[in-house]
Amino acid sequence: MIQGLIRIGIVLIILIALGTTGFFVFTKYRGQDARLRADKAFAEERWREAKMNYTWYIVRHPDELEVLPRYIESCMKLLGNRRAHIRDAGRAYLQLTLNSPDDTTQSQELINFYREYNLWRELDYAADLLLRNNNEDSFLLYNKALAVSHLGRKSQAISIYQQMLELDEVQPEVYGNLALLLYQQGLEEQGWQTLEKALAEQPNNPLIRLERARYLLATNDLARASQEIDFALNSDLQSGDLFLTASKVHSAQNEWAIALDYSEKAVREIPRSAKAHLQIVSCFMSD
Repeated sequence: MIQGLIRIGIVLIILIALGTTGFFVFTKYRGQDARLRADKAFAEERWREAKMNYTWYIVRHPDELEVLPRYIESCMKLLGNRRAHIRDAGRAYLQLTLNSPDDTTQSQELINFYREYNLWRELDYAADLLLRNNNEDSFLLYNKALAVSHLGRKSQAISIYQQMLELDEVQPEVYGNLALLLYQQGLEEQGWQTLEKALAEQPNNPLIRLERARYLLATNDLARASQEIDFALNSDLQSGDLFLTASKVHSAQNEWAIALDYSEKAVREIPRSAKAHLQIVSCFMSD
């Protein structure tokens, strides 16, 4: 350690003599030193030190993107002040994605990361940037609508979903989310007509039945919600969202044993879903 400080001191003395040119050489030297310390700390799982040194290095070498995956992993391993570290990881993900805007896999990983951690403002911003390359990308439009809806901009979300109805292929969630937003805006009949249109266009799609069940559950029409969810359950569909909605439909009717069974299936299908875990806890407490 002492020898290292002496070495840096000697370099400083030399660079002072070299003037401004020496300063920039020294900055580069320190940057490479930070990279070496970061890589060593990363290999030894000293995540805080690794993140600190990668941060120092990235600021001075923004074009060297190969360090970002290690920076992201270092952020995600840190537990204290976790939300801040997750946001830092998200910014690095965005930097990687914007470097390859045509890489759909990278874009989807970024979007899924923001959604998993409820980073709705970041998702809103990233979707705007990525939509500049393809303003009809259904995946990006859908997630833009999700983001603005969570941020309270319901009218904008409705407008985006309505725009998506004009695309060649419309995902069932688009109909369902639009219908629920219309209902929340006091437009219950218009919301239901959206789902009637969905069924007419995709009569054999069990996911449409799932979206109709979600809507009827929200409007407290439990008898019709049960009919729709049973139709979906009688298909070959194996979906965590289907099982979760089935659990909610049965729990709303105080059928706790059935609700618990479906909530357990939901957790097996979507183990990282907080909603699924909350539902199973609710069933345990009420059964």
